[in-house]
Amino acid sequence: MPLGIDRPMPTDAAVAAARRVWSMGFPFHAHRRMLGVELVATDAEFRVGQGRVVEAPIRDILMALAGRPASTVDIG
Repeated sequence: MPLGIDRPMPTDAAVAAARRVWSMGFPFHAHRRMLGVELVATDAEFRVGQGRVVEAPIRDILMALAGRPASTVDIG
């Protein structure tokens, strides 16, 4: 949540954005940063990657893919 403000995120738009960020290289490099992790959305049809399964709302997955901190996505 940027600035700590909890705002709703349209699910369809979040899925589309997450798919785009996942498929891009620069500037996000999500494939490289999420190596060994399978991200699964708990509130949408979204699943990418291979490895240890991490489940979270699509909003948090999108933020993690974009390199933003998301409290519920622990890829460590």
